Amino acid sequence: MLNKEKLRCGIYDSLVSQKYKGVTPLRTVTRYEIELYHTDSGVSYVDGQAFPVKRGMLLCTRPGQRRHSQLPIRSSYVWVPAEESDAAILAQLPLCTYIEDPEALEALFRSFARLHRCALTTAPEPEGTVEYNLHFLALLQLCLQLTRGSNHRPVRNRLIREAYRYMDAHYCESCTLGQIAESAHVSANHLHTVFLESEGFTPYDYITKKRIEKAKTLILMEELSMAQIALETGFCSQSHFTAVFKKQTGITPVRYKKQLFTQPDFHR
Repeated sequence: MLNKEKLRCGIYDSLVSQKYKGVTPLRTVTRYEIELYHTDSGVSYVDGQAFPVKRGMLLCTRPGQRRHSQLPIRSSYVWVPAEESDAAILAQLPLCTYIEDPEALEALFRSFARLHRCALTTAPEPEGTVEYNLHFLALLQLCLQLTRGSNHRPVRNRLIREAYRYMDAHYCESCTLGQIAESAHVSANHLHTVFLESEGFTPYDYITKKRIEKAKTLILMEELSMAQIALETGFCSQSHFTAVFKKQTGITPVRYKKQLFTQPDFHR
């Protein structure tokens, strides 16, 4: 059985600790580490892969992996020695899972809290050690239940949502693949690969579609010239706008406007 010296748990808050400023040093993991993050802040990096920290992110790292974090972060944690009998079970936990269900997340927070409270008590032995291990096993069981069938898909879903959020906010501006990737804390190549695999089209395709749909709305409103519409929708020039619009729709913006306002209105 694991005693409180071997099975370590607690809460880490970088704003309270203030040991590191901005980023923690790169280190090699020597134990199994389970962390449940409390807030939407910071980024955790494991073997070079970035995981934007969100409330409910469950990170389970293994001995030998290399990791560091961009602060601030706040998390509940459990560290288990690599040589313990539970290692085979711990190895089944996926690296990163975002717990989306509010009730499941609260149950997981409570499980971490019970283990932490037990660690702080001075119950007589061996009863104290038995209780401590029971709380740990209950936590481990819950982690397995919540991550069952999970692989990197939850991470990818989160990455896709981050990309969409940025593109929806900035598609009428300079919105490069590099800028989108930076907002999601991944490389441009990684974002392009994951996005294309998940959605079946590239971020550029999505931005272009958004710009053309916006341009159609502005043409319908008849308040701006074609040159102004081009600039309003993120194109560098009217000629570029015209070329992209024709490629996407089969006709030029001017032709589209002409067709739009010469079609008979059967509902008038």
